[in-house]
Amino acid sequence: GTRDPLQATFSFLGTEFTVINNHLTSRFGSTPIYGGPQLFTQAGEEARERQTQVLNTWVDKILREDKGANVIVAGDLNTFEFTNDLTEILPGPKGTARILRNLVDGLEDDNVYTFIFEGNSQVLDHMFVTKGLEDVKRFDIVHVNVDYPRTSGPVASDHDPILARFDFARIDDGDDESDDD
Repeated sequence: GTRDPLQATFSFLGTEFTVINNHLTSRFGSTPIYGGPQLFTQAGEEARERQTQVLNTWVDKILREDKGANVIVAGDLNTFEFTNDLTEILPGPKGTARILRNLVDGLEDDNVYTFIFEGNSQVLDHMFVTKGLEDVKRFDIVHVNVDYPRTSGPVASDHDPILARFDFARIDDGDDESDDD
């Protein structure tokens, strides 16, 4: 009942990285966080928990085959940064080796949202990275869609895009030889 993840491996400046793009189960049927009724309803939560567990298991497999693999798990995960799907299941349970870090957690301004539902600004789009990528990034949400009124014409998306910039020249490729260039 959802879209299959899409995985691709790229090479840039001699560094390989794998991107797993996702669109997890819809929130259709959810109620607003700050509306009635309370506690609010998060439709599809059980399905998203299972999906994030499969993603965690898949990234674990990639890292077993190459412990230094650079992996990005991104997309419309259709859940909030504070849910157990994204704080415990996808990155790995607390108290264990956490395999992924959510770049959204590093944003500290008042513009941290990718979707507006019933007047509530919220983050549903996320980008998780493995250790080799977490220290060489610039990350932001580009507000080009959700802040503007809908018109009768087509729109690009009802979500705002997330954007990361990685400095591949600074990524450790696991080679122990020193290179001063």
